[in-house]
Amino acid sequence: MRRGRNIGIALTLWAGWLSAQNVVSNPKQAAAPNAGRIVELRLQEAVKSGSGPAALKGPNRLKVAPDGTIILHDGSRLAKFDSEGNFIKDLYGWDSNRSVVAGSYSGGRPQIAQAGFSFILDGSDIVCCDLAKSQIFTLDIEGKTKNEINLAEPILGAQVVAAGKGRILLSGRPLPAGGMGGGMSDPVLLSLSADGAKLTPIATFSSPYENQSQTQDGPVQYSSFRVAAPLNISVSGDRFAYASHTAEFQVKVLDLETGQILRTFKRDYDRVENTDPAPAAGGSLNMGGSAISPPRLKIKNDISGLYPRGDRLWVLTSTYDKNKGTLIDVFDAEGRYVDCFSLKAEINGQVHSFDGLKTWLTGDAVYFAVKGPDGTPRIYKSPLLDGV
Repeated sequence: MRRGRNIGIALTLWAGWLSAQNVVSNPKQAAAPNAGRIVELRLQEAVKSGSGPAALKGPNRLKVAPDGTIILHDGSRLAKFDSEGNFIKDLYGWDSNRSVVAGSYSGGRPQIAQAGFSFILDGSDIVCCDLAKSQIFTLDIEGKTKNEINLAEPILGAQVVAAGKGRILLSGRPLPAGGMGGGMSDPVLLSLSADGAKLTPIATFSSPYENQSQTQDGPVQYSSFRVAAPLNISVSGDRFAYASHTAEFQVKVLDLETGQILRTFKRDYDRVENTDPAPAAGGSLNMGGSAISPPRLKIKNDISGLYPRGDRLWVLTSTYDKNKGTLIDVFDAEGRYVDCFSLKAEINGQVHSFDGLKTWLTGDAVYFAVKGPDGTPRIYKSPLLDGV
């Protein structure tokens, strides 16, 4: 069933909802007596990469269905693997190079240069967002399309955050009035009714640009290009979500029904210098039909990933030690810094540095993607049973 109703975004977000929030400031040290311990992972290959359609191209997002089936966003496809990691089939594919030019119009509809894909699971249903098509659609576990919703207005960098209770949650940046000439809008969390009839803003987040002092020289083709901290949202249950949207260590707890911030928590944190290699010239970002490489931050964003686990929140930080692993902070429901540990996995003789973009926690297991000795992607998993 195909739906294409006008679901334009009303940007009448109420003001002042940030002013009454409860701010919880934490010290540098966690409260637990064994805080700072090392948790070593017991690794096994989660997805068996082979040749042909079984070969991994570029893992981006992974989810595990209730029956143990693994759904993987890999390069420009959505692939299905069984619980043992054996390739079953591709569920969906798209043209990863397809984009449209900012400022152009098609049928009176403003367009924006973008391409991207995201998905989440709603039970065994797969809810997808394909930016190149400006469409949200749902697949069953076999890849059969159950419904499609066309977005009437662009949402820059749209990501599916959650689905259920008759709605789909999206994050992204609405196109400003007047197009890109109006500047970049702040990221917004939006609720889309499951029938596609209504798109409602829940909350907006200030996403300041980094100062030029936070970027370093590199193959930047557009001197005016600026970097904003990403909006990272993880939903906990049906009612609440955690969000980070600044470069510094700060997490907000959001009530999804009211759009109010219940509390903000932070801790004293030593920021980490970015020593990653500079991106190659002519990167994947498309601006006006030209591929560019954005400037690189000198200091990493403090928070790399948010993982709700029961009444706790695990925060994947940018702190990495080549002997201990990557630091995970643990906060309770009140925003108190109660624990921390280093997650350690040794791959090819080196301790892996976990990245929120390539690390997925599901149930009592952690999955993550790495490059093998031959440069091809690999996905490992480990149970999370001891010491956490």
